[in-house]
Amino acid sequence: MIKERLAAILSQALLAAEATGQLTDIDRDLFANILIERPRQIMHGDLASPLALKLAAQSGQKRDALAIAGILADNLQSGWGEAGIFSAIKVSPPGFINFNLAPALAARCLIEIGLKGDHYGRDTAGASPFTASDWQDSATLPFFIDYAIARCNSILRNVSQPRVNVLSGELVEALMSPEEWRSFTISCRSQTSIYETTFMDHYDPFLRDFILTLSAFPEEVKNALHFRQPERIVAYAMDLSEKIDTFYQQENLGQGFFLTDLSVLKSRLGLIFVSRQVLSNVLGIIGLTAEEQM
Repeated sequence: MIKERLAAILSQALLAAEATGQLTDIDRDLFANILIERPRQIMHGDLASPLALKLAAQSGQKRDALAIAGILADNLQSGWGEAGIFSAIKVSPPGFINFNLAPALAARCLIEIGLKGDHYGRDTAGASPFTASDWQDSATLPFFIDYAIARCNSILRNVSQPRVNVLSGELVEALMSPEEWRSFTISCRSQTSIYETTFMDHYDPFLRDFILTLSAFPEEVKNALHFRQPERIVAYAMDLSEKIDTFYQQENLGQGFFLTDLSVLKSRLGLIFVSRQVLSNVLGIIGLTAEEQM
């Protein structure tokens, strides 16, 4: 999702550099094979591309990789890139182009997951799902995912339904009325503003990594099917489950997960909402459905 979009934008920057004569004799195969990857070190941004390194290795290029990376970055920053995609574009030796993703792109990613719903990542599997024997070495995976989904359900119920205060024993009213809850679930699938407003103030590397993990699900499914490696989906599901727990624990500090401004709470809940959807889709690929409660 995000990687494909960045690859398309880099392709535009490559064409722009070629049209102005900044780069010449470009191998046309490069346009169809633009690699976008996650950097090993967080200081190098959210995503990176070694495209300049590949260009420098071609015969006919008169510039080194770092200079080529600078040319491509300049074209991206001069309007060839899609508006609202990047919050920063940098180059680093020996010739990587590093990207920090803008809140607007992160918000659009979450909206897309909500819109696709049960089809997100699962349509990637097409007519070739894994068989039951493929999961025989991962017998604990459904329970592991069920536990994470149950955590998501518990968080969402605390907002949409009355709950008992564990300290006083008193019944506490739901934070959202049934009408407000229905409106919120629609907003998770349609309004980027539910996320953008909060992301502008709170958009740290962990949060960006969390969103990139959600965005990577279709690619993980595609690779797992292509290489016949169901363990890729197992590893993905466990990683996402851990990120959900970390996210909740981090946001539960200070005033607490629920005791905050309503716009902040909605963005937090939106992330939980789409995370639950992705985990449910993992179970769907396995051929199971999530239990409502543990």
